[in-house]
Amino acid sequence: MVKPLPSFIPGVVFALVILAAAPVTADTPSEEDSFPTPGEQRPFTNVLRLPETDSEETAAWEARMFQAGRYTNLSHVVSLAFALALPGLALAFYLLGFDKRIYHLSGDRPALAGWLSAFALALWVYVLTLPLTALKNYLPAAYGLLSCGFWEAFGESALAGFVVALAAGLTLAVLMVLMRRFHRLWWGIASAALIFALVSVGPLYPRRLPLSGVSGEPMDESKSSELVRNLTEPGAGDSLSLYVDKTGKFSDLIWAESGVFSREVTVSGGAVENLTPYELEVLVAHELAYFETGYRVNGFLLKALVILAVFFLTDLLAGRVAGVFRVGPPPDPRATAILAATFLVFTILAFPVVNGYSRYTERKADDYAIRLTRKPVTAAELYCKEAATNLSAPRPNAVLYLLLDSSQPPTDRIAQARALRQELAR
Repeated sequence: MVKPLPSFIPGVVFALVILAAAPVTADTPSEEDSFPTPGEQRPFTNVLRLPETDSEETAAWEARMFQAGRYTNLSHVVSLAFALALPGLALAFYLLGFDKRIYHLSGDRPALAGWLSAFALALWVYVLTLPLTALKNYLPAAYGLLSCGFWEAFGESALAGFVVALAAGLTLAVLMVLMRRFHRLWWGIASAALIFALVSVGPLYPRRLPLSGVSGEPMDESKSSELVRNLTEPGAGDSLSLYVDKTGKFSDLIWAESGVFSREVTVSGGAVENLTPYELEVLVAHELAYFETGYRVNGFLLKALVILAVFFLTDLLAGRVAGVFRVGPPPDPRATAILAATFLVFTILAFPVVNGYSRYTERKADDYAIRLTRKPVTAAELYCKEAATNLSAPRPNAVLYLLLDSSQPPTDRIAQARALRQELAR
């Protein structure tokens, strides 16, 4: 019999290992890029290395961009520590004997024990990871992205995390029911249900807001280039529906989002305020690429296949893992935590697949936008402003980039724009 650990050691070990393996360091420019440091008054050779962008304004944006690395790396470390701690905490829940105690408290009734174990496990993980989620929520404020205090971030994390914990507990309990009722077919039914849920949400994404904003004032015409006006012209067969988000939590940042199955694009208020009309044109053209090339739908289909694979592998191996710990395979309620830990491990292993495809599509969308607008210099300036405003690391940690980043680093995007500039000039 495996002796239970005296505490949640597996989760702590996972967190400490990743913190030690990926130290947080601020991004610093190389000698080749010759970036100025604060207070220096010397000629500036910018990272864009394009004569058209060699200006004091561009220098200021690039200086801000290279100060962003510490936030991005630290945020990724916290996220990865949280993800890696989840299976460890689930396993600790079993090793401490909570599953078996709940089974006995339920009067040896498997159905009731399954429901109680699922919600108890979810609340156990919620309580022990609350400091990490609070830190994750507070980091944007600590680095100037949001204006809120630590306790405000902690309260928001506590409330949101509790809702997520209840949803996770319900999901886990339903999975146990499906395993009891449908045996080897449960993973297919669970995958279909989750994919159907994603399809249902698809047409509602992104959040719809009028282009003029909540105040009802018309958008400044000087912010719309001719291409944007043509793309959003009412009555056109393939026209885009363009909205602006001026009230969201991150509305002051520079970003744009597009729908999965609907030709809708939401642009942040920060993009409208900080970008020139032509930079805004490149930003909208980037989102247009997903509709014209089908990358958004293809990405959705890839996620569906990944969901199917994760559930299938969980079904295949959870029973064997339970056997190692000398407990009956799921749906035995005493193996609830083992089922959750197995599922979480395969979910983490799926990160590089999903994010790798996302980076591929982002690169293709950048290529499409630059070729459509024929403005590579403007695109490079846009990428610089996005990174500076959103605190994206110009050169992220390689491990964290592989696992968690869904888009290219700013320096790679700028290099791509520089290469396309030379190609389009021929």
